[in-house]
Amino acid sequence: MKFSEDSRVKVPAIFHLTRLGYSYLPLRNQRWDRETNLFPGLLREELERLFRSRNLSEITAEEMQANITALNDIHARARELERRNQLLRAKYTNDAKYARLHKRLLEKGEPAASERKLFEALSSLKAEADARISQNGQPLTNPAFAAQMMTTLIIEQFRTRHQLPLTPESCQFISALVVREYLDEFNGQQPA
Repeated sequence: MKFSEDSRVKVPAIFHLTRLGYSYLPLRNQRWDRETNLFPGLLREELERLFRSRNLSEITAEEMQANITALNDIHARARELERRNQLLRAKYTNDAKYARLHKRLLEKGEPAASERKLFEALSSLKAEADARISQNGQPLTNPAFAAQMMTTLIIEQFRTRHQLPLTPESCQFISALVVREYLDEFNGQQPA
């Protein structure tokens, strides 16, 4: 019997999230601004609801202008962050897993001194890990085996091939991140 992703993943997830209090917003019959990734009608309704709960007559025109400027600044920073994230994903052939790994490792400051060296190491790790998993997806059914396989690949790629300093702690940290990303993808889970 063949099952679709809708019946096995999407619909149960929607039911679960609505039980948790979230609202389902179907794209059908909605105007969706792809450039900003917003529903302008829903945003307007929510802003009206927020403004109704506050007494806007107490806000001066200058304060309102300052608030608008602040909101525009937040929007511009969000768009710039999204642009940078898209560029980073593109470096890893649109693989969001490795874009997230890249960002987490830069935040931690390990193991590369330069972003270029980190990119080179993660790219070669991606190529090798993807090749092994595409040949045999079984390691992902056993998280302990997947962790051991990834640790070996990380040591090969980071320390041996790219001569990056790799402590046992940083190797374990990178391995945990990589394994979690692959397992989440394998199990159809969205990253947190």
